[in-house]
Amino acid sequence: MTGPASLEVSHSNHNGVLHIKTRGALNRPENLHVWEQVQSISNEHQAKRVLIECDPTSSHISMEHCFELIEKIPLISRCLACKIALFEHQISGEMHELLKFVETAVTDRGAHFKLFQELEEARHWLKNRPATSFSEIPQLDSDES
Repeated sequence: MTGPASLEVSHSNHNGVLHIKTRGALNRPENLHVWEQVQSISNEHQAKRVLIECDPTSSHISMEHCFELIEKIPLISRCLACKIALFEHQISGEMHELLKFVETAVTDRGAHFKLFQELEEARHWLKNRPATSFSEIPQLDSDES
């Protein structure tokens, strides 16, 4: 799949892990659709373990993309009762802080989600920790204030 500003999304399924790769700039608002594509691919494959790999040439992720991740990842996790790992080759400085913010916000919303800097570590986490059943995933109660 391709989209604005040379953004590409590809995927493969290996040993029960749906591996989704994004290539292109994640700091441009016109590329926010990438997370809708990730959600669509995950739903299409009914994945229980999803590995999202961000482009190693992406030097920064925008705040808009962070909030889009915070919205989409818990939906994918709850709808599919799946675990999601985000792998970024080079996380440092402000980008690391933004992605740690995303990790905290997403897990606070009940998703089984973790940020990784090593691909094999992400795969190990996905494969060796069982995916949680839907009934065990915390549900958001709209009556809570």
